[in-house]
Amino acid sequence: MRDQLRAAFDDLAPDAHPSLAADIQRALASGRRPRRSEYRWVVPISGLALAILLVLVGFRFIRTATTIAIPSQPPQPITRTGPGAQVAWLQTSAGLVAFDPTGKQVANIGTSLASGSASVYGVWRSPDGERIYASGADTLTAYEASSGAVVDTFRRTPGVIVGDAFSPNGRYIALLIGGNQLEVIDLTSGAAKSVSIPSDHSANGDWAIPVFGPDSTHLYAITDWSGPARITAFQVGPSSLMQLLTSVNGQGGKRTISCDGPSLVAKVVGDGATLVTFCHSSGLVSFIDLRSLEEETVIDPRQRNPFWLSPIFTPDGKRLYLHQSPGFGDSMTMIDLSTHKLYGPAPTPQEVGLPGIFASLITPAYAGGVASTVPLSPDGLELYSATPTGIMVLRVPDLKPLAKLASGSDFNEVWVSGDGATLYAISEDGKTVTAMHSDGTQDHSIHLTQPGTFVASEHG
Repeated sequence: MRDQLRAAFDDLAPDAHPSLAADIQRALASGRRPRRSEYRWVVPISGLALAILLVLVGFRFIRTATTIAIPSQPPQPITRTGPGAQVAWLQTSAGLVAFDPTGKQVANIGTSLASGSASVYGVWRSPDGERIYASGADTLTAYEASSGAVVDTFRRTPGVIVGDAFSPNGRYIALLIGGNQLEVIDLTSGAAKSVSIPSDHSANGDWAIPVFGPDSTHLYAITDWSGPARITAFQVGPSSLMQLLTSVNGQGGKRTISCDGPSLVAKVVGDGATLVTFCHSSGLVSFIDLRSLEEETVIDPRQRNPFWLSPIFTPDGKRLYLHQSPGFGDSMTMIDLSTHKLYGPAPTPQEVGLPGIFASLITPAYAGGVASTVPLSPDGLELYSATPTGIMVLRVPDLKPLAKLASGSDFNEVWVSGDGATLYAISEDGKTVTAMHSDGTQDHSIHLTQPGTFVASEHG
């Protein structure tokens, strides 16, 4: 009877992931939630007698714990199927260079790119992957991604571009110039509209980014977040740019966002109702209600040092993965953007056969170096992790290892072609690009004369 009781209660305890710390493994194996603090118990005499009795018959208490019930990840439609979307583009100090899935060079543009803060995102890729845009002093030049041929040129307001965003449908590009001048260019007609956004001149006006909503008609400008931060909402049309609402952190008791560094990533999720921001310097993830432009909650993933985490939003906007690169101790953290729950961090699996790192992890929920790519398959079902020993293919959402590609190769980043059939991986020194089929076969090595970084539609 005693052995049967023990076996029954052992079945309630989930298996611990082998990469977790030994104390957490022991906690999971015993069926209890890992404790963040010690508890002091006051036990009555009768309770103590009962405990002794239960020990004598072999019965043991188990702190109740529930394993994470992570919904499965539905596949997303693959829409980037044009020929240009399968070509990898890289930016080097000498200009732009492009390679197709066979490793053949298809473009080499010796463009003189703007220096300073504009060079960080001075070259952009359209949402469908078919166009590359490069900024000049007062122009935007559009190149065909499949060949590098010039297809269009647009006039823009002169000045340093500090932030940019494409509308999801690819019709508009929004530019923040000098921090407080917002310009929206209609890429189908070339028509441009611009407005000035009020600015606190005591703050660093260069800290500013625009972000579109999923309907491509709502646009939000985040400016002056070095303090006090301002969020301004706009309605965008073929010939209009109309301000709808603005909110300043600290005015009227409102809270917007707080970020203590110049690099911020933002995405509108929840069918356009919520703005999620990730601050590279602090690691804080903020949720903004776009109906009121007020902060709902903040999650602290406890980034150990600035710029150690790179954000990866799933295509459906349901989850945010925060990847700590191998150079800083390879690990993953996941945030459910619907429930505001945080899972992890946990070491990124390095070998096939291990369970998903979020399949059995029991964790509290906390509420209240910038990657140039977002290495997700276009259907949202696989995440690619570049490591010093190859590319780990991880299943979304639990990050179970599915395969290890190009074993033994030292990679820094991965870019996935629009249809997901080809992977491009760049070496740690940025001088070698490997093009391979998504199963790791048919690989081609490409050597660059200068170190390069990928030009992608999304970046971390």
